[in-house]
Amino acid sequence: MALNESLLESYLRCYQGNNSLVESFYVRDALVRDQDVSQPFTTEIPILTHL
Repeated sequence: MALNESLLESYLRCYQGNNSLVESFYVRDALVRDQDVSQPFTTEIPILTHL
């Protein structure tokens, strides 16, 4: 359901713009905190909604 409503994409984009917020909610090794992982994943989410 989150993919259909683009909620996951919005959620991740919100965090990508605010590192201090991500650091306060996620542990150091979280994938969300790794820009090399989260950035490509965020751009691929819209493709997943059309499968």
